[in-house]
Amino acid sequence: MIPCYLCDPIRLALFLFVMATSTALAEDSVGAFNPQSPTIQSKELLPGLQWIRWTVTNNPDICVLRIDPHRYRFKVLNFLREGVSQPLRMSDWIEKSQALAVFNAGQYYPDFSYMGLLVSGGNKIQGRLHRLFQALFLAEPLREDLQKARILDLAEEEFDPEAHGYLEVAQSFMLLDRWKNIRVRRTPNMAARTILAEETGGNLLLFLTQGPYTLWDLAEIIRDSPFSVLRAMSMDGGEEAQLVLRTENFSYPTLSEVQTQGSTPSRALPTVIAVFPRD
Repeated sequence: MIPCYLCDPIRLALFLFVMATSTALAEDSVGAFNPQSPTIQSKELLPGLQWIRWTVTNNPDICVLRIDPHRYRFKVLNFLREGVSQPLRMSDWIEKSQALAVFNAGQYYPDFSYMGLLVSGGNKIQGRLHRLFQALFLAEPLREDLQKARILDLAEEEFDPEAHGYLEVAQSFMLLDRWKNIRVRRTPNMAARTILAEETGGNLLLFLTQGPYTLWDLAEIIRDSPFSVLRAMSMDGGEEAQLVLRTENFSYPTLSEVQTQGSTPSRALPTVIAVFPRD
């Protein structure tokens, strides 16, 4: 039986308008991202490169760098492969590489060797998969049908270290999977964190906390955030959690932030991931 209000043309038109408006609002609210909300302040640095300052209630702020991998390429840099005798500080890494941005890779052993598979320019720096780490950052494919950059979850996808089709690979551990499951244990350990995430639209997000978080709490916050995160992996944390960003009109850390942090130099890092414009 047809509802009586659908028989009246005027009421029918009003009904259809309300339904269309409600649907549009509902669709817009899913994964909505207001770049200038009270908690999200964003700035486009360059086409495809966005800087975001995210204010999290009752927690330290989080800086976010959104990167379009169709406009920017990634490069794994390791101090031995770069021909230097010891790990470099971030200011030295960005100066030596002339990259737009440089951030820390995953964890490493006391002898500076990388924990897990590490590939730079198609050459293996550390050739074995870490049996406990299930996240792989893959970038710069050898085939056009592969994504420019992505996060692979070893719990869901097969991966051949000898034939994976990417020039750049860095292994670490999963934080969030595509089912929104938190893939770390709940512990009280707090530290600054660097998180690399893949958005559903294909962009990469680099989260750098401005103070200490537990991994579990940070995973919950990112999972429930306005960002459309598909997968997220945790890179190294603590003093190793670092990012340096330099464009013509913007830099991070700024001079005031460096002065606030004091005169103690940043921890030198054996391996970093650099971001360059595509030619």
